[in-house]
Amino acid sequence: EKETTKPVGIERKYLNVVREGMDKVVNEQGGTAYGSRFYYRGQMMAGKTASTQVRRISLKEREEGVKKQEDLPWQYRDHAMFVAFAPTDKPRYAVAVVVEHGGGGSRAAAPIASKMLREVLRLEDEDKAAAEQQATVERLKRAKQKASQNGADGETRKKDAASVLMIEPAALGSAMTVQYASNVFQMVAHVSKTHQKTSV
Repeated sequence: EKETTKPVGIERKYLNVVREGMDKVVNEQGGTAYGSRFYYRGQMMAGKTASTQVRRISLKEREEGVKKQEDLPWQYRDHAMFVAFAPTDKPRYAVAVVVEHGGGGSRAAAPIASKMLREVLRLEDEDKAAAEQQATVERLKRAKQKASQNGADGETRKKDAASVLMIEPAALGSAMTVQYASNVFQMVAHVSKTHQKTSV
């Protein structure tokens, strides 16, 4: 069942301001999550860092200087948070990371979200490549079956299969596997034998 989203009831112009700000947090130098930015095949993430105070800071400590997070016992450190979405231009994925007593969102939570979103985008490409690879194998199987059943011109089939071998690896990129190449060569060899039999 296809998932649907409901409007949040906020005017587009205001949403665009929020999205632009979250983009700058990550991708503009000086942003609090600039160190967690990534650029994966033209795709980037946008996000917002945050922290939640879990202890009371006395007036005396404020006057003397608030203690640094790393100088505090773990249970007194702030919770670290980061929310993000990707890609920035056409968002498809969103993530929220909370690290208990992590200290700061930029240091503890943002790197986790960055790795998660980058990996999701990579897996998305991998899934697309795998689907294209499977479609190619299925096309070659159908060509083999048609050549066997109809006694079609083997030379033409050989050229068609060879064309697929030349084109598909470029489309599949890193997803081309040894098994895929083996399947293609087997198809070409079969069509070639069919042509030799029909030519005698």
